[in-house]
Amino acid sequence: MFIFVVCPILSALSLGLYYKDINSFSLRNGEKAVATIYFRRNTVQRKFADDDLWERLANKSPIYNGDKIRTADNSEAFADFKDSDSKIQLKENSLIQVLYNSNGKSID
Repeated sequence: MFIFVVCPILSALSLGLYYKDINSFSLRNGEKAVATIYFRRNTVQRKFADDDLWERLANKSPIYNGDKIRTADNSEAFADFKDSDSKIQLKENSLIQVLYNSNGKSID
């Protein structure tokens, strides 16, 4: 009886933690976001300028100076820059790096 109660509870807890882990995104404390992903479809990932790890992005994910953003097959993303009416659309299999300085923004 113990196995029939504990195993499903532990399985549900493990699945919940796994779902939370793969759908979370990091925030940069003390840094101001330069843009925000306002819509994404399928797999869109971000890599911080000082990190080697790619993480999945969700809608309303902030983008920071130096971030690299990439899209996978059948994926796209739309970003809105904070300081202007500028927007950008990333089609499938795209890779960009957002750079922002006192002279303005650039995308490589």
